[in-house]
Amino acid sequence: ARGCVLLKDKSAEKAGTWFGVAKRVTSVNVLKGELLIAIPEDKLKLKIDQKRARNYLLVNDETITVRAETDDIAPLSDHEFQLLVAIDSPLARYKVFSSNEMKWGLGLKPGSAVNVTIQGNVHVRAVVRCVVDVAKHSGLLYGVEIMDTNYLGRGTTDGTWKGKRCFSCKENCGLFVALDRLSHHTQEQSSHAQSSTQAQES
Repeated sequence: ARGCVLLKDKSAEKAGTWFGVAKRVTSVNVLKGELLIAIPEDKLKLKIDQKRARNYLLVNDETITVRAETDDIAPLSDHEFQLLVAIDSPLARYKVFSSNEMKWGLGLKPGSAVNVTIQGNVHVRAVVRCVVDVAKHSGLLYGVEIMDTNYLGRGTTDGTWKGKRCFSCKENCGLFVALDRLSHHTQEQSSHAQSSTQAQES
């Protein structure tokens, strides 16, 4: 089933179980940016009301049911869904979706120049080498090679993902990251970085 993204915080119901037996349902808060899958209408206990509200399951916890109206969610293409599901934080996911980053990310391909965030908040020049489909509900990761000579060796891979060769680079000069850790890289940034490096060398 095609997924969607939640556009506002919502109250939801979490069904508990004990040794396979249903327990009392508890109320939980679901943050905007969470990904949802619609429950097929023939399985709904509640009929669709005049506001076209439907029940949705939380992708990363299918014991949680969210009842949302059409204005509460935004449908996603399969590609968009896979890009967003790889992002761990709902708020980071929402930020990517609600900005131009989503459209930009969809256009990234091998050879695209980017900045990649490493060590918390350091933005480093890199190049996209591949896009990896990790697994269902795990999403798409970008394989990137660090190009900034000041940060070579600060990566985590030589281009292999779980034993599979996805691209080739020097040891620890590659990374596999979700879209929220990538940002635009401009020619001006390249010129500035080159000037800074030359100044340090002199």
